[in-house]
Amino acid sequence: VSTQSTWGLTQPRSTKEWAKGGSEAPTLLETIENSKATVLLGLSGISGQFNKTIVEQMTKNAERPIIFCLSNPTANVEALPSDVFEWTDGKALVACGSPFADVNFKGKSHPIGQGNNAFVFPGLGAGAIIAGASKITDNMIMEGSLALAEYTINNWLPHGRIYPPVSDIRKVCQYVAVKVVKQAIADGVNTVNLQDQDIEALVATESWNPVYPHVRPRAF
Repeated sequence: VSTQSTWGLTQPRSTKEWAKGGSEAPTLLETIENSKATVLLGLSGISGQFNKTIVEQMTKNAERPIIFCLSNPTANVEALPSDVFEWTDGKALVACGSPFADVNFKGKSHPIGQGNNAFVFPGLGAGAIIAGASKITDNMIMEGSLALAEYTINNWLPHGRIYPPVSDIRKVCQYVAVKVVKQAIADGVNTVNLQDQDIEALVATESWNPVYPHVRPRAF
């Protein structure tokens, strides 16, 4: 929805003539009703932005709506996962930007995935460094995102998770890094010669292990 500037931002030329303001601007509920949206992404930073009426409208648009309440911190989340499950009779696919405990609904436990860029950015950066990438291409970013989806489908979707648990983040980042390195090579932006290299082994070798020696103060 294109609205007239409310945050001191200039509207792009391509949308400016369509921008609405004041009473002409549609509400979130009107937008969902008229667009028949099936995916709702919360990036507003406004607590409670997704109320019961809005969430129930999503269930009219799709049997299993995707509702991601991604704002941080927890106090700013658009809706509590437990409320979303209650209002959709457990049918919504839910993720949050902050950590939330599993939701028990009608005798079934629903893990709440943490939709956070921490699953992609470390692997993207590591892959770019290992490849000596002269730039990060759009393809590398896309490949990193697809790698996260692939990892989740292969390892966690059968367990009812649409994101891996944060405890698995090291493995996720290594998986992403491998895909990013290979894409950097495919895009011709690598400056490190990786021909005949085992990329998986290289990424594992280059990964930092946060292991610290136990140090005791010297006794006097």
